[in-house]
Amino acid sequence: MNKVKANIENLSSLWKSVSEPFQTYYEGDGFAYSRIPDSQWPNRIWSTEKDLTPYLNNIIEIMNNDNSSPILTYFDSGTPNNNREKILMASESLMERWVQYGMSMPLNQSFGKSPRLHFELIKNTDEAKLWCDVFKQSFGYKISRETLFNSYQKIDYFNVYYENKAIGTTILYITNGVAGIHSLGIIPQMRGKGFAREAMHFILNLALEKKAVLTTLQASKMAKNMYESIGFQTQFVVRNYQLEY
Repeated sequence: MNKVKANIENLSSLWKSVSEPFQTYYEGDGFAYSRIPDSQWPNRIWSTEKDLTPYLNNIIEIMNNDNSSPILTYFDSGTPNNNREKILMASESLMERWVQYGMSMPLNQSFGKSPRLHFELIKNTDEAKLWCDVFKQSFGYKISRETLFNSYQKIDYFNVYYENKAIGTTILYITNGVAGIHSLGIIPQMRGKGFAREAMHFILNLALEKKAVLTTLQASKMAKNMYESIGFQTQFVVRNYQLEY
């Protein structure tokens, strides 16, 4: 299995799945575009081909005309033909805002269960509202409630609880035997207590139960070391660009 391809396909499939109910997903001409009104996620544009520079003018036009401030995401495999410098040279209006690390790990062992945490799968709109509130505390930006209302029946969203209080969120999204772990976050006041690692163990065990053979994620620089200590390895860099005004 091509781990880079599996990771990117899982992530882009998630973006597509959450935006399709809003009829705001576009694919063609070398790139795809996913946005949701009144939400800061996913609102992404990404290349569906190795070289996105021929499509930059069209992409930048979309970004200029979209008041949701969409992000251009480029998957940088580190090959000599990568587009990072081409992107920055081709458009003075784009700035690289942050990077993530595309990581994966084969699923061939179980992990210890947390005695402290419990997890609730989102099954109704009240739980979805809570998930959105906790997500914003954890990550500092907004996923609209309408996004969850339209997608929780086909995507596994979980609230993470400690002592009957919601302290975090995560998503498990499985495509073709690949378990994508997304939006795993803990609210600031509860960090540094090992909860993120315990939440990871829960999701990994669940993915095993669902017969996934590979797990993928996109790690922040802050979380990368924790994922490596669990067994994840980095295959590529996710570069995120926004317009510079």
